[in-house]
Amino acid sequence: MSKSKLLHIEKLRGISVLLVLFYHLDVPGFQYGYLGVDLFFVVSGFLMAMLYGEIRTKSEIVGFFIRRSRRLLPAYFTVLLATTLIGIWLVLPHEIEQLMVQGLWSSALLPNFGFWQTATYFDSILLRPLLNFWSLGVELQFYLVFPFLLAIKRVSEKWLVIFTVLSFLIAAISSFVDPKTAFFMLPSRLWEFMIGYYTFRIIFNYKPNTAFVGEVALLLLLTLIFVLSAFPLKNVFAPSIAVVLLSATVIGVGFATGSEENIFSKIFVGLGKYSYSIYLVHFPIIVFVNYSPFQGNNLFMGSPINLLSILLATAICAFLLHNTVESKTRYSITGFQLVIGIFSMCLLFLATQKMAVDLGKTKLSPAALLINNARDDRGSYQCDTSLDKRTREGESCRLNLIDNPSHEFLLVGDSHADMIKEQLLIPIAANNQSLRYLKGYSPILSGYERESFIDEAVLHGIDTIVVQQTLRIDNGDGLRNFIQNAADSNIRVVLISPVPIYFYNVPQKLYGDYLATGNVDTKGMLAEEHYRQVAALFENLKAYSEEFENFLWYDGAKNLCSLYCLIADSQGRPLYYDNNHLTSTGVSYLAEIFQSISNQAYSTNFSR
Repeated sequence: MSKSKLLHIEKLRGISVLLVLFYHLDVPGFQYGYLGVDLFFVVSGFLMAMLYGEIRTKSEIVGFFIRRSRRLLPAYFTVLLATTLIGIWLVLPHEIEQLMVQGLWSSALLPNFGFWQTATYFDSILLRPLLNFWSLGVELQFYLVFPFLLAIKRVSEKWLVIFTVLSFLIAAISSFVDPKTAFFMLPSRLWEFMIGYYTFRIIFNYKPNTAFVGEVALLLLLTLIFVLSAFPLKNVFAPSIAVVLLSATVIGVGFATGSEENIFSKIFVGLGKYSYSIYLVHFPIIVFVNYSPFQGNNLFMGSPINLLSILLATAICAFLLHNTVESKTRYSITGFQLVIGIFSMCLLFLATQKMAVDLGKTKLSPAALLINNARDDRGSYQCDTSLDKRTREGESCRLNLIDNPSHEFLLVGDSHADMIKEQLLIPIAANNQSLRYLKGYSPILSGYERESFIDEAVLHGIDTIVVQQTLRIDNGDGLRNFIQNAADSNIRVVLISPVPIYFYNVPQKLYGDYLATGNVDTKGMLAEEHYRQVAALFENLKAYSEEFENFLWYDGAKNLCSLYCLIADSQGRPLYYDNNHLTSTGVSYLAEIFQSISNQAYSTNFSR
């Protein structure tokens, strides 16, 4: 294949990396620029068909793995190490711990598995400078299965088609039932690579130079991505289909940007040449340039100087990475060296994880370290994984395994319920009672969810549902209807009202104030401000407690607020994980409520 016929592929890579870069910089109009990654996957499938479409023997397969590995891994590991070293120097200890976990998954060439396995409601406040590595994990795993797909094709062409269609169906279904898996995992991405593969086999070999059709397809592709930004979508699977098909058309029939000597052609070809290095370095650069303690990944342009710094750093680092690592190691590293390198990287991250976190802690004073520890001051997320099937029955899990509990509770709500579950369990377990927790984060928002909560309670013979969520005001008659439906099923409802919610990140404020003054100010908002915010809700709760015998509520802020609402305890430990979720230290202020809830199980009538 002549080099001239592949210039449009280079340009397309340049366009793709710009889409992703603009998305990560939060440039207006590019909210769906991340679909540029889908374009990369189609290009990869196309190139695999063109370069390696007939590998058969064991030696050819080994050679394929070596060539693809040395094409990607030296630059990959260089950025991984550089990002880790900068992170250890720059960020807080709890963020170093997050970074080292990401580094371990990435060193094992499974970054997408790591982000899939650890993805939670709190992703927005996690520092993840290696997040862009997820797509490289998918790419590497595609290379791993590609020779086996070719072996399937040699047995029967139709089976390869079936695998492609099956991947498409997995992506379609999981995009609705499990979007996280659809995004991160190869089975739901394989069809995109295979569209690229079939583009080479079906289109490119026959019509490589119908540039006008390719130009129209490219224009439609860019227009689609830009227009989508005006229509926020809950599910982008349908647009991704259009992106993949338009990408395949552009790849298959080509496109031109005028003379190859004009400025646009040179820019896009140059970007394409450096696209892999740009993709690797741009994301950690954005995260570190915009870094602010406790805020996670800050992805934005910021001021013109900030934007210029990001673009200049990306250009310089990508140039150096490409010319000193990527292009220099493409033909010089052996398979043995690659294997040793991978094992060495894994061992390095395993051996130095605790050391790196401890090193970060030496930079902090005792007071600052207490603030840093807020992110670790919480229990496990949602339902613990257990081999005991009793913990995984139905839509809820049992948090303690008492064979004959005297009473059973079901805890429901959003992420705030998740925060309190372990300390709520303490008095419940002490009274030989059992606590179930509804899986996921499910606030009382819709009739369907309310009924499912009650159905779950009835299924397990539970007669008390405990609700904790950020319910600022009663949304219509939602809560009232829920209490009524529970009464019809002889189920009690106990609600803990919301704790104070701040417009700022509490640990970040505490840390900033400490750096500025040397003191930790434990006071947050005025108590009267919190109670003004929940006044309408409290009126409804009081009315419901008089109307329904099966309803009881507690003021969740009672022990947090006197004249001021507290945001840290007397020792300076934060009571909040972010701006609204309590740490375990903060949850301990609700212990009196939890004890009362457990004790009320034996009462025939609710009372406070």
